[in-house]
Amino acid sequence: MQGTNGINFLYYGIMWNLHAFAVPKWRGAGVIINTRAETAAEKPMFKGPLRSRRCVIPSTGFYEWAHAGGKQQKDKYLLTEPGKDMLYMAGMVDSFKDESGGRQDAFTILTTAANDSVAPLHDRMPVILRTDELEAWLRDGAFVRTVLERVGPVLLRTPVVPTGYMQTSLF
Repeated sequence: MQGTNGINFLYYGIMWNLHAFAVPKWRGAGVIINTRAETAAEKPMFKGPLRSRRCVIPSTGFYEWAHAGGKQQKDKYLLTEPGKDMLYMAGMVDSFKDESGGRQDAFTILTTAANDSVAPLHDRMPVILRTDELEAWLRDGAFVRTVLERVGPVLLRTPVVPTGYMQTSLF
C-alpha cells in the first residue's frame, strides 16, 4: 500500500498488516516486546533494525498497571495524548526464522525513561512520535538520535473501570 508521501505503509511504515508482535529472544525461551532506546544502537540484535527497519506503531494509547495503597489487585490505566485520537510509537522490525523454518517479520516498541506523567505508574514508556515526525522517523537516520534522546510528551492517565474481562497478560 503506497502512502500519499510515497512512504511504504506495508510492514516498514505503519504496521497495518504485520501480525507478529514481539521478537524471539536471542537465546532461550520468551520474546522481546520492548527495546530500550538508550542501548538499541549498541546491541547486535537491534542495531541493524534501528538503522534500516524502523516502523511506526499506531495506537489509541497504551495500558499500565499500578499497585495503590497496599492493595493486592493492580489498578489499570489507559495512557493517551491529550486532545489526540492517535498515539504513534516508534518501533523496529526484524526478521527471524519461525518454527516451520520460514521467515517471519515481527516488531518491538522502543522505550525510554518515563517522564513525570508516566513515572507514578512505571519507570519506562514508549518512544512517542508526533504526527509531523512520522516520515522523518522512517527515512532520516540522523533524526533517530533526536527522537531517542528526548523526553516524551505529557500523557493523560485515565483509570480503567474493571468489567467482566480483565487483561492479565499479553501471552
